[in-house]
Amino acid sequence: VVTCVGDADQSIYGFRGSQPDMLTRLTAAFGCMPLILPTNYRCASSILNLAKSLIEGSPLREHLPLLSAPRAAAGEVMVIQKVDRQAEIEAICREVLATQERSAGGREATHSIALLCRLRVDCLALRRALKEYGVACVQAEKGEDGGGGVGGDGGGSTAATVSLAWLRLVVEPKDDLSFLACVAAPSRASFGGGEASPGIRYLRSLAASKSNGQRSVCLLVAAIHAARKGWPPAGPSRLSRPQQEALSSFLQDYEALRVAALAADAPPIDVLLEAHARRIGLEAMLEKERVTRASQRAAFTVASSTSHRAAGAHAGSDESSDDGESAAS
Repeated sequence: VVTCVGDADQSIYGFRGSQPDMLTRLTAAFGCMPLILPTNYRCASSILNLAKSLIEGSPLREHLPLLSAPRAAAGEVMVIQKVDRQAEIEAICREVLATQERSAGGREATHSIALLCRLRVDCLALRRALKEYGVACVQAEKGEDGGGGVGGDGGGSTAATVSLAWLRLVVEPKDDLSFLACVAAPSRASFGGGEASPGIRYLRSLAASKSNGQRSVCLLVAAIHAARKGWPPAGPSRLSRPQQEALSSFLQDYEALRVAALAADAPPIDVLLEAHARRIGLEAMLEKERVTRASQRAAFTVASSTSHRAAGAHAGSDESSDDGESAAS
């Protein structure tokens, strides 16, 4: 018996190819019997109603019921619209202080405040602003698998996700998202920063120059073309010698895995991936990430305090870690 579990309204793995209609397609392909669980026991009804208003218009969404729990709290949703990020951060800081003051005055019971950010850069800016306001901040604890941190990328890579990305790139060479994950594991000069990194910008420019209306060139094909043609310029972009060597190393690792995976006597998947992990030094990379995250776990929880002076004393102990990853809880 094969059981598939998911929520079409939470396709957060779109960057790995997930689509809202994936469950519908699985049901049709394998004749599955769907079991719908329509009641949300996690969110207050006001939050659920707002979410429904945002997602119901999606053409990819099945019109399934989305119900509040029978005794769910009403909750409160407040939308703050500001002209830029800095103004938004200032408004959040003032709201945090107001909430702390209401708690200190006994008008509202608040034990802690969680601040969730979509991007790490937002978390870092918010963290610095809160410290200027004298608010105690402690970073959310992360599990050993890298999960649990807020405002980051899940706390770093795991052996499973990196290995699966490499395997997917062998099966689907046009998957640029898998390419981005693989070329950054282990870290390579100018290729570890995603789309913003100089090496990826070079490959994007090269791919665009080789694409036409009927055919688009993926990052892997662009990399192979660049290596075969002696690293030609792509518009204003060029690869330095270290960048060329880094990309050549990646292509050698990819070809070794591809040949081993497609061989007639290919070993079992787990054996294949373990050998590949040893080849690329994956465990050493992940251990370095774990050490780095542990050293950055110094401060970031917004704690309800009875005085700003006490809050400021806690925040002051965190001065040395401003440039690390940030999260709020």
